[in-house]
Amino acid sequence: MNINISEYEKFYDQLKPIFEAANQCIDANPCSELTEYIDEIVNGISNSLTELEWEDVVREQYNLALETGIENLELIKSSINATWTQSETLYRDILTTLEELNDKVIALSTKLNDEPNAHDSKYKKIELDGTININYSLYNSDHRTWKRECESLNSSCSSLKDNINQLLEQLKGLNSD
Repeated sequence: MNINISEYEKFYDQLKPIFEAANQCIDANPCSELTEYIDEIVNGISNSLTELEWEDVVREQYNLALETGIENLELIKSSINATWTQSETLYRDILTTLEELNDKVIALSTKLNDEPNAHDSKYKKIELDGTININYSLYNSDHRTWKRECESLNSSCSSLKDNINQLLEQLKGLNSD
């Protein structure tokens, strides 16, 4: 059975501080300031020029230009919010999955240290004449169970690691748009 726990631990140790820092950034949400600034610009544009008295034709052209500009700013704002929300979800998902991976790695490490030993008292059978025999049938059964549980945990760790890598790819895709 070939299980390399240190590979999982290294993966976890590299990503954990990055995503904890990202979580603090998410809680601060710098995008909210940017979208508030866009709101201020929109309000400023709307309020500052509405009092001007122009010919009707000029006012229509102005209103159309104003509307288009404001619509574009609103589109930018909703785009910022949408990307931020997606990024926030991905960061939180990755952090949660990382924690889950860490729990599984700890469980796997514990399980590997609990490998059944044929010479444990559980498997020793003392005969009437005082000789000690090993109950290999029970030992083999326990060992097969232990091995299956280790392989299952290892598979679970591997799957979580793959899942984290897929989420990282999604995050990269968001950041490159």
